[in-house]
Amino acid sequence: LDHSLANVVSSPSEGKFEDLPPALRSSKFKFEESLSSIKPLSFQSTDLDLSLEVKKILYLALKMHQIPNVENLIPDLGSAVISAVSKYVTNSNCMPHSWNQDLADGFSKSNLDPQESNNVHTEASNELFEIWKNVHSVAATRFGDDGFAVGLEELPTTKTILELFNNSFPYYRNCSLLDLQCPSQNNWLVMSLSLVLLICSSKESCFYFVDAGGMEQIINLLCWNTPKSTATTLLLLGIVENATRHGVGCEAFLGWWPRSDRNSIPTGSSDGYCSLLKLLLEKERHDIASRATYVLQRLRFYEILSRYEV
Repeated sequence: LDHSLANVVSSPSEGKFEDLPPALRSSKFKFEESLSSIKPLSFQSTDLDLSLEVKKILYLALKMHQIPNVENLIPDLGSAVISAVSKYVTNSNCMPHSWNQDLADGFSKSNLDPQESNNVHTEASNELFEIWKNVHSVAATRFGDDGFAVGLEELPTTKTILELFNNSFPYYRNCSLLDLQCPSQNNWLVMSLSLVLLICSSKESCFYFVDAGGMEQIINLLCWNTPKSTATTLLLLGIVENATRHGVGCEAFLGWWPRSDRNSIPTGSSDGYCSLLKLLLEKERHDIASRATYVLQRLRFYEILSRYEV
């Protein structure tokens, strides 16, 4: 074997294809195909700020969540929000459409009809607005305050929406405030995670989420030994995938944020990275394992690039 390889390397003009061992014969693949394996590692184009429809979904959901006794007044709020978010992410660049061998193509916006996507996004926000119209007058009458009014003509800034989110779900600043054994908190957690998925879809909103300590709590949720549903785990991985499309998301998940010295790479282990490795070692379902593997590849890619930049 060594002699055959030496002959091929030293005398390419005299070497024969048959001299190569079977593992090195690439007759079944074109050169372009041999490069496809690194496509999932590339960073995709992302939005700098939240779109108008995403802001509507977030703002309506958060304002309704702030209504006193919201569990009784809007018992299906969580389901409605999750439904609206699902419609949005499946018709946008917010989430991969495929996690299999055609993974890279799943990010391409060219596969989506812009007009159709826009219609679906509008429909998603309108569904929440219809719920709001049915309850805001009742809420204002019952609690003697019209402070729950929502004006969609001029939406607040992304920073204001993130402040509203942190006030609504304080456990994203302190995970100890969350009790997964409590059914109501567990339900609100799933709804809030679906909102985080949208928040991490743009660079600016992801920055505010990370800067407030949100990524630390996502890592804590991944590391918790408390049993989580498959849907919750997949949602957490979706958030990490979205966040790591941005440099700030990668650094936060690796435990580098904020860097004290931009000219050096922090040393030590990463809780976020280890949490994904643990998922793989626990022999999780294929869909969970494939998502975890994908994000691990991206994080490793980012780490290598950062070291070369320094």
